[in-house]
Amino acid sequence: MERPVFVAFDEVLQPDSRNEGRIRLGVNGGSQLVDFEQHYADIAQFPLIEQVPADVRRVYDRARNLYVYAWFQHEFYVVAETQA
Repeated sequence: MERPVFVAFDEVLQPDSRNEGRIRLGVNGGSQLVDFEQHYADIAQFPLIEQVPADVRRVYDRARNLYVYAWFQHEFYVVAETQA
């Protein structure tokens, strides 16, 4: 079932169904289920150095935040990519 564009209040913190069951293939051929914690860690590992101007950092962090929230609203991946 496709989620509505404006999500119902009681579903706001539910993962988008397109993120459920995501797996990551390991270097040894194994696989790992990707949960929200791993999803967050994927983008958190790419901070900017302090010398980056504040306005660039603001846009970059907006993209990273959108990537994090895309776990709950899949369409945010497109917006995050555009911001990045």
